[in-house]
Amino acid sequence: MVTERTPLIAIYGGSRRWDKYAHGSIIFGLVLFIALIGLVLVRIPFNVFTFHPIFMTLFIVLLTEGIALLQPTSTSEEKRKGLYYHALIQSTSYLSAIIGFSFIFYNKVISNKSHFESLHGKLGLFVFVYLFIQLLFGITIALTPTLYGSIDKAKSLWKHHRILGYVLLLLVWFTSQLGVRADYMYNNLYDTNLIYLHWLSLIFVITGLVYRIRTRKWGVKCTNLNYPKAMVNTTTGTASRDYICLHAWNRDVAAVLNFRHILYGLRENQKKKKRPGRFCIKSFFGYRKVSKKERNTTIQLLWNKHKYQLNFKEFQHGFDEATVRDLKEKCKQVTNVPIASMKLQVSGANIKDDTATLTSVGVCRNSTVVLNGEQVDETEAKQVVSGNPEEYALVQRISKIVDTITAETEREITEFEQLAQVKELSDDEKKKLQDKGIYLSEKMMQCLISLDAVECPMGFETARQRRREGVRYSQKLLGRVDKAKAVMNTNK
Repeated sequence: MVTERTPLIAIYGGSRRWDKYAHGSIIFGLVLFIALIGLVLVRIPFNVFTFHPIFMTLFIVLLTEGIALLQPTSTSEEKRKGLYYHALIQSTSYLSAIIGFSFIFYNKVISNKSHFESLHGKLGLFVFVYLFIQLLFGITIALTPTLYGSIDKAKSLWKHHRILGYVLLLLVWFTSQLGVRADYMYNNLYDTNLIYLHWLSLIFVITGLVYRIRTRKWGVKCTNLNYPKAMVNTTTGTASRDYICLHAWNRDVAAVLNFRHILYGLRENQKKKKRPGRFCIKSFFGYRKVSKKERNTTIQLLWNKHKYQLNFKEFQHGFDEATVRDLKEKCKQVTNVPIASMKLQVSGANIKDDTATLTSVGVCRNSTVVLNGEQVDETEAKQVVSGNPEEYALVQRISKIVDTITAETEREITEFEQLAQVKELSDDEKKKLQDKGIYLSEKMMQCLISLDAVECPMGFETARQRRREGVRYSQKLLGRVDKAKAVMNTNK
């Protein structure tokens, strides 16, 4: 029988038999997630963007562990220690989030890209703000409870902070799943099938967290709990610990997983009313059917011993509509090589006209495009006013064009001017001199045409200044050649 000595409080006890295995499931899921991110990071060039996934992965790991360590606490001492480590870990996680957010924001700025356009970016901004509010909410409850009227009222708000924390964790993991499917990350996977392992890591983490949830901390209470006689020790009158743990598990899990019938009903309705264009549960868990159009608009990019898959499915007419400029933009997204320093080849031929369609330059389904070009180091990019790697690449391109007019060219122009003033020349010498004048004029014109083809956007002051200087220098030399040719024609 159940007497006054029966420890009813034990039903709400902190430790369960399988808690350590549940925590092991969380650890395994986090380690798998870190490994999958690491496999991508070792394949991409190290740049400003790289810091974003590094610090955001650290943020996710710390946030998950910070919540998990407080789940099984029950005694005052456990709660006190748990709160201390929870505050320490979550503060570190927020610092990691700030650093990761700052790096991706800075990367967008130096790349002249718009902010918060994708669902991953928009949801990430929302999570960042949500995280700040949640952190502020927890700090004020713990350190300044009188802001809420009294200590007791502040304590009553802990359950809201806890529930909001679980919601935040779900949003963070969902945002991370969107992030790993971004083009830059997805295209750098060693094998695209590895994307499914991200769902596996999420399942391990959620399974462990759900098992360790104590719904009594959410304000959900169980009353009228009676023990079967077989579960009560007749000598001591106390309930069996196995029963206590089992009963607590059934109570908590029932409260969390009571959506089973709802989900089953949704699935049955999905079968009965399946319509094209509606949400598909397969796509939510990573299944992605490759359409015929996508297969027909995919090419392979080779750069620095790396292979990338580029797709142009967003263009209605595929390669007949996409231009070389569009191809370069996609190349820049996956390699971070500035467009100004890119040299593309397909089937051994150089691709030069940025306005030409991909079909017209020989790019078709499953073509292999070779990219030649190097990334710009951040210290080198600081040499220009904007600090943009794209502007530094433009400056380098302009310098190479101007370098075609060497000191040797100026010496040839000086000799041409001197010979043009000589009146007594044979017919052969005059013919050679005329050819020399045509050659020098053509060389100056080619330099001017090349400089004219360099497009310097607004804000690239260093590049625009260098181009102006190159144009003036080329025009000056061309004017000397034309003046010498005029003198030569007068001497005829």
